[in-house]
Amino acid sequence: MTTDARPAVAPPTALVAIAAIRARLARPSPCAVEHLAPAEAVGAVLAEDLCCPAPLPARDEALVDGWAVAAAETVGASPYAPAWLAARPIAAGAALPAGCDAVVRAETATATAGLLAVDTALAPGDGLRRAGSDVAAGATIAAAGRRLSPLAAHLAAAAGIATVAVRRPTVALAVGPTAEDRRLAGLLAADLRARGARIVDADAAADLRLRLAGPALAADDPLVAAMRAAGTLDGLGLAATAAEDVACGHLGDTPCLALPARLDTLVVVARLLLDGALDHLAGAAHPPATTARPLVRKLVSRVGVTDLALLAVAADGTWVPLATGDLPAAALLAAAAFVELPPESEGVADGTPLAALPFAFPGAAP
Repeated sequence: MTTDARPAVAPPTALVAIAAIRARLARPSPCAVEHLAPAEAVGAVLAEDLCCPAPLPARDEALVDGWAVAAAETVGASPYAPAWLAARPIAAGAALPAGCDAVVRAETATATAGLLAVDTALAPGDGLRRAGSDVAAGATIAAAGRRLSPLAAHLAAAAGIATVAVRRPTVALAVGPTAEDRRLAGLLAADLRARGARIVDADAAADLRLRLAGPALAADDPLVAAMRAAGTLDGLGLAATAAEDVACGHLGDTPCLALPARLDTLVVVARLLLDGALDHLAGAAHPPATTARPLVRKLVSRVGVTDLALLAVAADGTWVPLATGDLPAAALLAAAAFVELPPESEGVADGTPLAALPFAFPGAAP
């Protein structure tokens, strides 16, 4: 009887396609729901619709310092025949007293002996903000599956919402020993946090595990060694320019990536892999908006690998290619958008309308 002595996972010998790694990163279920104060939850993906429990503002309130009046009592008022009303002083932001529906600016009326002389007719709503004019009671401030914006968090807090339900993927980030490793790890951590992730220590439980070390991936890298020992190393190199030295695999159910401390590698991995992985883990339901513009000149791409191309906007509104594949820092600073060129692409001809995603690294929450 013969015995099959092959390992459970054959040693990877070829570059792994980006699509295959995306499939691996998308396998885990969405991460657990947390309840955070609105200000702490900015950038995280909402696990449920965020609805306003009461109108904002809750009552009619003054926009300016002045006098609260009933507009009907000023009908016909003029400098020759002013309307004399009870003087009710009010400060900007204060709720209007019952029976009042307008505010006279302090500098446009005179109070004498408790009476206010108004020489201009007012309409209901003048000088005030109506109850519910910002957000109506029951209205959706932000929908489930979207990242909580600073404005939505502000409105939630103003409405008295103490906590919001969000998902924040947990990323364990291991960093090499050099100063450059730490500097680039700081950039990567800032990018991950901007997209709603929570960074934890390298040995902590996590939804995604990353290691960043050295200008090239070391043969004895600890994360690679752990995946190799477990038989779960999927590849030593990705079929994407600037990512040929990235290792991928998993430990248990946790996807893992080990990458060199190179700026262009961080950008490619972040935009082509980590964005989608974090969206999946957080349950993001809405794809980011793209902008379509014609190319001012052609984009060239290598067949067989995925390329990330950076674009700027010309004065006439067209896309200007800045860099493809290899991404110098000057191009990263100037880029307004990026586009992924798949392995089968030879490039894009000039004049072609091209839909691109907004670019930033470290990123801003999309």
